[in-house]
Amino acid sequence: MHKSSPSDSPKAYIMLFRICLWRGFCHIILSTTFVFIYQRILCGIERP
Repeated sequence: MHKSSPSDSPKAYIMLFRICLWRGFCHIILSTTFVFIYQRILCGIERP
């Protein structure tokens, strides 16, 4: 039977953590960019 070694678990947790961190990072960048563009459009509409 294949028994997973103890060193396997931390690797999986680190990988999961990195994925979550990366997704959160991308989400922050996307939302910030969206808000920035949205504000620029609103300013453009308000001030011709």
